[in-house]
Amino acid sequence: GANWTFLAWGALHGLYQIIGKLTARLRSRLYEKLKIRQDAAFIRLCKTVLIFGLVCLAWIFFRADSIEDAFLVIRKLMQIRPYQLRNGSLLKLGLDKANFSLSLLVIGLLLLVDYGRQRVQLYRLLERRKLIVRWLLYLILFFSLILLGYYGGIDEAAFIYFQF
Repeated sequence: GANWTFLAWGALHGLYQIIGKLTARLRSRLYEKLKIRQDAAFIRLCKTVLIFGLVCLAWIFFRADSIEDAFLVIRKLMQIRPYQLRNGSLLKLGLDKANFSLSLLVIGLLLLVDYGRQRVQLYRLLERRKLIVRWLLYLILFFSLILLGYYGGIDEAAFIYFQF
């Protein structure tokens, strides 16, 4: 059920919003002074990575059983060494090699789709294709969702919102 970790999760998101609002003018002046375009690809990438990291940090509190557990997870995250990315110790954290590889593949696909989405308006690209090609793509996407949704099916008791 609900506990202090949910309050911490929400408070972190609120704190992120407040900090973002309070530093908006400072960041704009900094960009101007350094002659950096705010919409430059590298700046957008940095912002995306920072926001993703902050949201993931907040999710630790959402998922933890207690505040102490959340801080333990954060402490352990700070102890990760670069060699652990190659020595196989990540596989001892709960994912087998197939799931880990699938996760990397899906992350890569998401990054590729996001990059493509910025470059091409997908619906305009699809409008120019023949009806059979569009429907074939729709069916491939539909069955991919079914396959990925079924893959590694989840037990209701283990589902994150089960306690609510």
